[in-house]
Amino acid sequence: MKVNFKSSQGKWLLRALFLDVIRNLGNSVYSHDYSTDAPYWLNNNLDNDSRPVLRHEFIKLRDPTGVKFANKWLGGWQHLKALQESKWFAETWAEWQEELYQTDKMERLEKIREIAESTEPQAFQAAKYLANREYESTPSKRGRPSKEEISGNLKNEIRQLTQLEEDNQRMTGTLTLIQGGKN
Repeated sequence: MKVNFKSSQGKWLLRALFLDVIRNLGNSVYSHDYSTDAPYWLNNNLDNDSRPVLRHEFIKLRDPTGVKFANKWLGGWQHLKALQESKWFAETWAEWQEELYQTDKMERLEKIREIAESTEPQAFQAAKYLANREYESTPSKRGRPSKEEISGNLKNEIRQLTQLEEDNQRMTGTLTLIQGGKN
């Protein structure tokens, strides 16, 4: 099916591409009846017809960047960017991204479960990962700084304090020499 992605004024078609969106808005919004022309469904095929549901197509492509999706189902990357600039689609896009992330996560967990149930050498680690539900944990925060880092930071602070003290004494006219960290 050849799809025209631009209006007669040369602007990207946005809502007019999706029959379910048009129906939610009502045809009175458009001067042209796009309901017969809309090539896609956005989220659900309400008529059980042959038009593709783009949410399903996005998930099938497994491309979180959207580049493959835009090139295959839209007028390219610029068209996807134009859609993402509209609030209604930006919310939908975020939902699609979350669904793709959760789908990928579920498939990775299934693979780990297969390994855990196998006789492979990694089976114990995989079982432990699943049993401890490590996939739900957040990455650990940075630990204590090294002695070198602490020493370096301390030297910088001393240098800054010394500079401030010298500046203050110059301004007040009382300059004293600091030797070995003592007055």
